[in-house]
Amino acid sequence: MTDQRDELIELYALGALPADEAAEVEDYLASNSQAQQRYSQYRHISQALLWSVEQRDPPAGAYERFRERMATPSNVPAKPSQQPTQRSSWLANLFGRRYRLMATALTLFLVLLGGAGGRIWQLQNEVGALQPLVEQNKQLTALLGESGTQLVPLADTGNGMAGGTINIIVNPQTGQSYLRASHLPPLTANQSYQLWLIADGTPQSMEVFGVDTSGDALIWIDRLPSTGAENLLGITVEPAGGSQQPTSNPVAVGTIDA
Repeated sequence: MTDQRDELIELYALGALPADEAAEVEDYLASNSQAQQRYSQYRHISQALLWSVEQRDPPAGAYERFRERMATPSNVPAKPSQQPTQRSSWLANLFGRRYRLMATALTLFLVLLGGAGGRIWQLQNEVGALQPLVEQNKQLTALLGESGTQLVPLADTGNGMAGGTINIIVNPQTGQSYLRASHLPPLTANQSYQLWLIADGTPQSMEVFGVDTSGDALIWIDRLPSTGAENLLGITVEPAGGSQQPTSNPVAVGTIDA
């Protein structure tokens, strides 16, 4: 016959028993090696559940509000007490324990599911944020493998690049380019950087861009304006949104090989 205390081992492992029942289970575990093994298994599972989700502090004042709620007397009138038979009392205890076990397990499952769902949502966002970089890396790899692709480093002209660097990978045949800027000076809200192709002395806009807080930018450019016999790449500082023609001296210039 199964000992009734077997029904309590799971709850004991979860720390969900009152002191008197916990003491009964402890006495039972001390004299039953099989019960000890089951307790050890349940204990490992409960610890894994607790640490499988991100630990967060409760909202400020939550504990105090809970205590006040529990201390508030209920308005529901108490029912007259009944004296159950020993058998009905045993069944009530058994089903009450099973209910507590199922409720506790369900609560832990929902917490785990919520934590896992939050983690999945976070991973989906991270993957979504990386997806453009993956596609850009594929495009760059293909560009580097194309015949005619060349690296054009842009030299500081002394007009405000302040030690920053700009390199452009460009293929005049396919018209594709990739700009990488590092440590450029930050601009005001009403300014933008603008990349120009200067073909035989005539500037043509290629891209208007900004930089991040570190002064860096990675820009993929699909279109290269018509080239000429002599082709330069230059970057100027323009009003926000760019200009039809350069309005300032270039901060950096480089030459596309013929």
